[in-house]
Amino acid sequence: MARTVALACDSMPACQTPIAVMPHLRSNRRPTFAAAIACALLAAACSNGEPQKAAPNVLMVVIDTLRADHLPFYGYSEQTAPFLDRIAKQGVVFERAWATSSWTAPATASIFTGLYPNQHGVTQGMVLVNNVRATGDPTITLNRIPDAIETVPELMKSRGYRTYGIADNPNICEEEGFESGFDRFQNFPNLDATAINQTLRGWSEEIRSAPSWFVYLHYMDPHYPYQKRERWYKDPAQGELAGTFKTERELEIADLLATYDSEINYVDHHIRKAFRLLDVNEETIVFFIADHGEELKQRSDISQHDFKLYSELTRVPFFIIHPGVTRARNRVSHAVSAIDVLPTLREMIGAPPSEIDAGESLVPYYTRDELPADVRPVFSMRERMEVLGGQKIWAVIRGDKKLILTENKTGLETELYDLEADWLELENIAESDPTVVTELSAGLKEMRERALRFDPEEIQLELSEDEEQTLRDIGYVEDAD
Repeated sequence: MARTVALACDSMPACQTPIAVMPHLRSNRRPTFAAAIACALLAAACSNGEPQKAAPNVLMVVIDTLRADHLPFYGYSEQTAPFLDRIAKQGVVFERAWATSSWTAPATASIFTGLYPNQHGVTQGMVLVNNVRATGDPTITLNRIPDAIETVPELMKSRGYRTYGIADNPNICEEEGFESGFDRFQNFPNLDATAINQTLRGWSEEIRSAPSWFVYLHYMDPHYPYQKRERWYKDPAQGELAGTFKTERELEIADLLATYDSEINYVDHHIRKAFRLLDVNEETIVFFIADHGEELKQRSDISQHDFKLYSELTRVPFFIIHPGVTRARNRVSHAVSAIDVLPTLREMIGAPPSEIDAGESLVPYYTRDELPADVRPVFSMRERMEVLGGQKIWAVIRGDKKLILTENKTGLETELYDLEADWLELENIAESDPTVVTELSAGLKEMRERALRFDPEEIQLELSEDEEQTLRDIGYVEDAD
């Protein structure tokens, strides 16, 4: 599955002064007339004899399957991420940030596009269907980010940045459109954080020499299969709680959590190394977010991110370091979404807003003295392929209320939770608060009917035996029955 894609605009002059946003075209197409004019204007700006100030470097770190409530800066009792804990204090932490899905492909596509999955159309990722694979057909169908949508790396490329991406999840791949806009792009099939940092080390001199760079790092740790990282793993059977577990299940879950936490420490250690490789300093813009969370057997016998939208799967850690601004606050309690990443980045680098963004810039959330009421609804969603049943789940979060609607062939299931009183979403209050159910359902209906949508794009991918085994190893397999 590992492959390298090099996409370069070698005619771009060394000067990196931001320019007007280019049309929404894939960056690996033939340069348009508008692109040629933009490059000419940029070259003229560089030749006027005046020194040009480089745009700020931008680092975006995405951690796969990372729960917010397992990080110290979200109140976790264990120090699982000392480096992230320290640098989060230099920025703004969003206490209630929500993923758009509990599946990597749609959730990460939303980070890249500023759109919900029902808008960008990436609703399915790589998954093996056992009963279908038994026929011997080696192909799977993937969604792809539509060409008409400008993504984060394409935006940064159009603003004169050199762009670099390294991802350790097989879903973040060329076939699904994630490589477009990158000068260099590398995709790995869950090799772990050392593979990302090794590649980054090989590119680091080139990156640091660029007048302005954008780097996207997508770490797979702590995704399943979880590994006990010896330096950080604390065996619960040998620690202070030894002998206090009433059942084998309690001990099993405690060991699972200890293993998961050791993975977080492991990736935190490698993120610190990545910052050093890039010479990240006080002038670097940093985005840190997870694609989604993980269940860890705390709701059922499932440890991974099953077909659900509960908070352990969709509440994600999210902080921003924004140099050069005066912050009115270091923490924001309003509900925000992964779709806010792209519009926030636009404002930070001086790019004009886009009329297609479904999200909004979060800069006012931490720079203005007063915040508006926390009434903006944000959404999460997930759907199955028809061969798996074709169900759809929708979630609406507005203020402290969260509605989950499950559409299947037997009808509609409704759940409502009070996040202030019941953050774990254990008590369904839909029957006792029908007014809120009606209001949030109406908001979801309006979004589904009025949201700008792009024609979905699909691609057929033929998998090798090794690639099939990789998907099985990381749990991307389901049964059609």
